[in-house]
Amino acid sequence: MAKTPKGKTAGSYRTVGQTYDGVRVVAPKTKSKTFTEAEVRRAIRKALNEVGSSPRPKPLGQTDAVRVEPTDDGRYKVKRKNAKRASAIVDTQKEGIERARELEPGQAPIVKRVRRSPGQKKGTWRKT
Repeated sequence: MAKTPKGKTAGSYRTVGQTYDGVRVVAPKTKSKTFTEAEVRRAIRKALNEVGSSPRPKPLGQTDAVRVEPTDDGRYKVKRKNAKRASAIVDTQKEGIERARELEPGQAPIVKRVRRSPGQKKGTWRKT
């Protein structure tokens, strides 16, 4: 059985709260209101380990949603992931989104960005 450091107990951390996604926030159990640098580092390391173990959502480009992509001639194609041919080719992006919603009524289609938005790159996917 491992010994605890001098002055420390096996449960030297207390749960302070919980974030919205279920990660517990812990703080060292001390009598004073100030923490030592080592205690703060340990608490941060412990929180980061818990966050790293939570599942991450898939990027939009890897989902099975119906896609609306621009073509070289300025029109838009509506297609499913890994499909060889487009389900529809329409003149505007709005028409493409409407057609994609007809194909999959319960699922939001994703659209490839045509221009650069603030904080986003051209060619990335967005949900509609």
